[in-house]
Amino acid sequence: MPLLVGLLVVPLLRSARSMLLCNGVAVILSSVVCSLIALETAGGATVSALDGWLVADALSGVHLLLLGAVFSLSSVHGVRFFGREVARDMLTLAQVRRLVLLWQGTMAAMLLLLLSDDLGLMWVGMELATLLTAFLIAVRLTKPAVEAMWKYLLLTSVGMAFAFLGILLVAAAVTSRSADGGVSLRLSQLMGIAGGLDPTLLKLGFVCLLVGYGTKVGLAPMHNWLPDAHSQAPAPISAMFSGIMLNTALYCILRYLPLLSAVGAWPWAGGLMVILGLLSLIVAATFMVHQRDLKRLLAYSSIEHMGLMTLGIGLGGIGIYAAMLHGIGHAAGKSGAFLAAGKLGQSGHAYDLKTLSGIIRTTPLWGGAMLLSLLALLGLAPFVMFLSELLVIQAALAASSPVPLLVVLVTLGIIFAATLRVVVILGLGPREAQQRRLPTDSVDVTLAVAPLALLLLLGLWLPAPLVSLLSHAAAIVGGG
Repeated sequence: MPLLVGLLVVPLLRSARSMLLCNGVAVILSSVVCSLIALETAGGATVSALDGWLVADALSGVHLLLLGAVFSLSSVHGVRFFGREVARDMLTLAQVRRLVLLWQGTMAAMLLLLLSDDLGLMWVGMELATLLTAFLIAVRLTKPAVEAMWKYLLLTSVGMAFAFLGILLVAAAVTSRSADGGVSLRLSQLMGIAGGLDPTLLKLGFVCLLVGYGTKVGLAPMHNWLPDAHSQAPAPISAMFSGIMLNTALYCILRYLPLLSAVGAWPWAGGLMVILGLLSLIVAATFMVHQRDLKRLLAYSSIEHMGLMTLGIGLGGIGIYAAMLHGIGHAAGKSGAFLAAGKLGQSGHAYDLKTLSGIIRTTPLWGGAMLLSLLALLGLAPFVMFLSELLVIQAALAASSPVPLLVVLVTLGIIFAATLRVVVILGLGPREAQQRRLPTDSVDVTLAVAPLALLLLLGLWLPAPLVSLLSHAAAIVGGG
């Protein structure tokens, strides 16, 4: 794998730029491999390796596409972003080397998580990603960043302990059915015997897993680590956190739903996910109204969108497909927003909205990218998130209770008003004197436009292979 080569080569390099370039090349090549695997699964096929320990299906394929796209965009952006940090003496050579090694290790851990057929190995991949990303938050070693890192480690470690307890309960359900007391946590084998597993143990296990992995997703009320971590981490790392790490944690939850479907517990599990989804929307709407920091606003926006995805999955039917599509839109939109925010922060030397007032006149490219990303995240047409949110609302309309629809409409209305206020400040507010114009070239234009172009393209046209991939992924989650 290119990542392994990158991990071996980076320690030998002696300049920050060469390390960052090496990282970008290794990540892009790995992303090409991820895309090829995803393409193989688009028609519903399953790809396996290492005697079936590593398996990719359509659900894996969707997340492999997101992993490759987000890491590639963030890595290329990081060459310039972190290069500028080094030039301003905000990062040392040793810190850049540590950052690159942690970055590649995080991608490798997420690949293990997404390709593992074993529930225990999947947990190991998430735990490794948790430990590695903790040090990425505090790569600059400032006091707020270190505090955010410890908060992240403490809360997510408790969450991972709950997830481990959930796995033990699933293992207990398997043991109670097995004649010889043997335990296999391979998903491909569990699905063959799922109908005969103890529903009570599976339900208890799912509650623990939902709390545990839900902490990593950033679902309320387990979300407290997320605003601090996203706001203190450098922009490319924030983009990775919001664009793919939250999705991989949700992926871990989705892998258990077919087991519950096999014992007739899908409506019960869906109800729990609806509750957490609605609670996340309410919390996000409440805190976004009062935000004065751009990156913290984007962090609460992530809670909103992960809540919307969780709600869609819990509602079932078309809601599952909507959640898959929304995950793609959120990954592109939020990655682009955080990367643009990073550039604006370098221009305004801060992320508070007062300092960034009228920044579009100082930095038209990145200011414009920020404004369009915010509008896309609001679900405005013709961006793809307009379609995905419309499908979630359609799923809510089909629900037996009017509560989900009412909460969605009210919270999205509040979030729309809160975000539009930020758009007005950045675009029409009085310009602050300390803002500096950043030089831009064709590479910057490409990095700024690429996520927006993808959001617009998918809003106007969904390629048949992508529709097939999303449909098969939704069928897997629904137990089909």
